Parts: sequence; C-alpha cells; structure tokens
Amino acid sequence: MSIAKKQINNIKSLSVTKSDPLFSYILKYYIMKRFLSKNKKVPTKLVSEIKEVKEQIDQKYLVNLKEIVKTNEKNTDLIKQAKELYREYCCGEKYLGDTKIKDTMITNSNGEIGKNILKDFPEFISQKQKAVCFSYIHGIDEMSWLDPKPFDDQMKKFRKFVKDGTLVIRECNNKERSINNKEWYCLVVQYKNEDENQPCVGSLKLFNIMFHGLVYWFANKTNRDTMYKWLTK
Repeated sequence: MSIAKKQINNIKSLSVTKSDPLFSYILKYYIMKRFLSKNKKVPTKLVSEIKEVKEQIDQKYLVNLKEIVKTNEKNTDLIKQAKELYREYCCGEKYLGDTKIKDTMITNSNGEIGKNILKDFPEFISQKQKAVCFSYIHGIDEMSWLDPKPFDDQMKKFRKFVKDGTLVIRECNNKERSINNKEWYCLVVQYKNEDENQPCVGSLKLFNIMFHGLVYWFANKTNRDTMYKWLTK
C-alpha cells in the first residue's frame, strides 16, 4: 500500500476533534468551498483559521494534502459538520463582521463584571439560529439567546405585570446601537420601583449604553416595535 493510501485510510479513521489539525483543516477547507460555491465572500476569520491550522499539520501529510482532502469529499460526518459550521460562520459574518470590538472594563468589589462577554461574543453570535433576541443574564454574568417559545411565554407574563403596574416599558428606552455596522434594537423592561432594577452590564460592554432593568436586543426593528406595542397596549 502506498504512503498516500495509508494516509488516506488514516484520515478516514480520525475522530472529529477540534484538537486534530488535519481534520480541522479539511473541515474548514470544505466550509470555504461552500462559501465560494454560493458566490459569497469567505469570512476573514475563516481564512485566518485555515492558514493557522495548516501550519500545525504534520509535515508528512502536507505532501499529499490535496489528495487527502479530495478523498473526503463524500465523508458524511465531515459534510454534516461542515454544513452546521457554515451556518455559524454565515451568522457571525452577518451579525458581527470582521472588526474587533473595543472593550470596556466594569468592576465591583469582586473584580471585573462581564469580562468574557466581548471575548465570547463572536462565538455567541454564531449560535443565534432561530432565536428572537438576546439578553444579558445578571445571575450568570452571560448573554443568552431567547428562542420563540420561551420568549413568548416570558413576554406574556411581563404583559400582565405591565398592566398591574409592577413593570414599566418606556418608549424612550427603545434605542438603536450598532456593532460593526450591524444595527441592534433594544426593548427595556423595568420594575416601577427603580431600586429593584439591576444594571445591564451586557448592554454597556457591547453597546456602551447603560440601562437598569432587563434589556432585550433584537436584530430586527419591526420585531422590537411590534413587541413593544403589544406589551404596552
């Protein structure tokens, strides 16, 4: 058996792990091909990752790298994962772009709050899928996506509290902010008793705007405006 065929057999038996440079290269290569086949711009992040991971591949594989890549064209596990990651890269490109976000340090007696929000934001954005909006969760110090069903359930409860005067939603708080030229639209839910509202660290870290209360960021202005009108009518 030729060295190339042995290498090809070896790559077929590799487990799908992020720590494996060769498999990671093949995976990212097919994601790049998917962008090109759809006449879409290949994200700068993906190009950089491909170059970086290629430098980590064992020299013995580099000689027959093209043949190894071609052999895996019909690898169903690789194709499935490539499709999933392609959607994540698309989402990241749409909602984040390639520009780095400037950090803002916020501290309390226990140290910096929200220190991982900016660092984790590119990966967080890639997980959007069918979520309606995202919000900062004070208790766990993280941003979280809200899918349609849990979001609707939560808003139904809030609407009742708005009607009985426990909560307030002010139109003046319906702000617009951008990250790398992508607009986001917020809806702020607050206790009528202002002392009960906690600062939204996520909004300050990402958009450099401070609210006290629960802040929901929408990618679509119409969705934000529709929810505001429904909650306050």
